[in-house]
Amino acid sequence: MGQTIENPVINSPFVEPAQHFRTLADGTVTGEIEPRRRPSEFFVPVARPKRISAAQLTMDGFGGPRKQQPNEIVNEIRQAVGRWRIQGYPHTTSITRELLAYWRADDRERRLFFCQLEAAETAIYLTEAAERMGDTKALNVIRAENARLNGGLSRLAFKMATGSGKTVVMAMLIAWQTLNKLANPQDKRFSTNFLVITPGITIRDRLRVLLPNDPATFFRTMDIVTPEQLDRLQAATIVITNFHTLIRREKLEAASLTKKVLVGLDGDTDRFKETAAEMVRRVCADFGHAKNLIVINDEAHHCYALLKKTGSGNLFMVFGEPDIDVRAGADGKLTVEIRGLDVYDPTTGAVRSSSVADIASWFLDTSYDGESFFVRHAYFIGADDPYERLRKALKADISPEAWDSINSTISRPFPRPTTGRVAVKVINHYGDEVMKVFRV
Repeated sequence: MGQTIENPVINSPFVEPAQHFRTLADGTVTGEIEPRRRPSEFFVPVARPKRISAAQLTMDGFGGPRKQQPNEIVNEIRQAVGRWRIQGYPHTTSITRELLAYWRADDRERRLFFCQLEAAETAIYLTEAAERMGDTKALNVIRAENARLNGGLSRLAFKMATGSGKTVVMAMLIAWQTLNKLANPQDKRFSTNFLVITPGITIRDRLRVLLPNDPATFFRTMDIVTPEQLDRLQAATIVITNFHTLIRREKLEAASLTKKVLVGLDGDTDRFKETAAEMVRRVCADFGHAKNLIVINDEAHHCYALLKKTGSGNLFMVFGEPDIDVRAGADGKLTVEIRGLDVYDPTTGAVRSSSVADIASWFLDTSYDGESFFVRHAYFIGADDPYERLRKALKADISPEAWDSINSTISRPFPRPTTGRVAVKVINHYGDEVMKVFRV
């Protein structure tokens, strides 16, 4: 069992990490500090030498040793961006340099986290500078993967921890793209059209802060741009929608039996749904005939490709809105109950309600400030023996009293928050997460 670390915070969030706790091959974090930034790496589980069904395929379906595998392309890009930063961001536009200087200014009242700056820097480096600096290795890898998996469509992923401010990074990217496009309308690297996809309605509404004209817009409250630049950002077209709108809709309202009669027993009832092109035209109607569209997929880990079909269904599903109830007791204290969640089945295109059996854990921030999620309550539920799963993860036994308090779909009572908001984060057995915010 790993040792207890009394003070796990050993780096400032405003500068590049300079040290980290050493991690063993089995994933155990030690108390030993290494004086360098932790490299990006995977912990690859070794499968047991026996056949198991897809329904049994969870992380507990793996055993034995795990090997650490460096994520070489990420580490190389980090180093390249670091060198480029030290050189003063060469091979970028004047607009980009102005923004980077503004974001890194020492006199900022609201400093940006290093991880936010590095994420934006990485997008800028790969778009504007890498090729001109002769750094084509990363670009070639990305292009090859996009050709293999995305039909050549350019796609980048930013993996950032919960609470690190991903929405701020989205605002930074929108500002960088829009201001450059307005200054250089013929430059195809930039765009003023953005489609933001979210996993649910709650997050869709929360991301209204990405709209330049919203009263709480992040461009002003998080000091992403100057007032003059904010005026120019009004020219951007930003559509924020949840992934359910990408499901092909029925064009004929009729019972399933009626459709089967119309097409025959072996016919394809999908003919009564929108085509993919019709769905895209509906979702993207606000963009008119614009061709240069940037899609920002918030919480992108919810959207898996369909890896495998089995006799019992898919190995992966996509889940969205959790069913949650917040209520006040006679003493004025609040409790939260989770009842289930919506699951999207990519083989049928249908959204179905699911029970709490599909939820591995859920967390509660009883005083959400609208920016960072702090875990104040943690609960572990679902099927597949949640006690044993947690015991293995902690490498320790849990007392019955403690387990009773965290193995629940109903939270412990808590005072009404001064922030006026409560946030609930739900995680399924594959590690997908979704958050829902309530005003109380």
